[in-house]
Parts: sequence; structure tokens; C-alpha cells
Amino acid sequence: MAVGNPEWGDTKLQGALANLGHEIGRGTIAEMLKQSGLEPVPERGKKTTWGEFLRTHWNLLGATDFFTVEVWTLGGLVRYHVLFAIRLASRKVNIAAIIPEPDRDWMKKIPRNLTDCEDGDRYLIHDRATLFTGEFQASLESEGVKPVRLQCDHRI
Repeated sequence: MAVGNPEWGDTKLQGALANLGHEIGRGTIAEMLKQSGLEPVPERGKKTTWGEFLRTHWNLLGATDFFTVEVWTLGGLVRYHVLFAIRLASRKVNIAAIIPEPDRDWMKKIPRNLTDCEDGDRYLIHDRATLFTGEFQASLESEGVKPVRLQCDHRI
């Protein structure tokens, strides 16, 4: 009940259980929620799980990351970094840019390429790579896209 109704506190859960014929004390309910890893109501309502965020915004989500390719050129073997974007709902992948060595200055300019590829996305997920700097995120926001940096605890 607590998972399906994140705004319900101990008292409301106690009442709902009583309606089903189960007499359980509020302290017991609070302890059971704690053991299940559920936060008290004020915190539970403020935090969005990763799954809830994805379900709610699926049609507005894109993601970006790098992969590398090695190419034999006249000068020898060159490693290129490929920045791509994927639209999650359609799974359409676009190559935003290819560069031998991306740096901070280059990353400040690249959000326009990403937003051109992913027309309609309002959230762009990226990992914690050092190239996704604060300037990169600010450039995305200036294009009307909210960056979503992946967190270690799976909450946004």
C-alpha cells in the first residue's frame, strides 16, 4: 500500500489496513516501512525513483554517451570519440559529433548538435564522465533541455 500510495503516512495506512480487518499499531507500521527501505512520507513524496522518472517522461527522454572507434589513416592508427544520442521511446540513434580528442571547450559547443538530433526531447540523460561539465549542462539548458546526470543511488 505504501509503495502504491507514496503520500500515505502511518495513520492513513493504519486506517486502510483497519478497513481490511487488520488492526496494526502505527509504530509497527513505521517499523515495517523502515525495514522495507521506505522513507517517511515527507521524504518518500519528494524522491522520485529512477523507474518512476523513466515511466513518466519516456516520450521526452534522450540519452547521450561516447564510444570510440579506431581508424587506420595515412598517419597511422587514430582513435576517434563518437558522441551519440538516442531517443529512448523510438530507440533512434543519431551521431552528434566525431572528434579525435574531445575537451571542455568543444563540449561547451556540442549541446546544439545534440538538441538538433533529438528534437522534442526535454530531458537528456548522461553519465558522470568528466566531459559532461557544468558548462555542458548549462549549454543544454539554454537549448531548453534539462540534463539528467546519473546518480550512484539510482535516484534523481
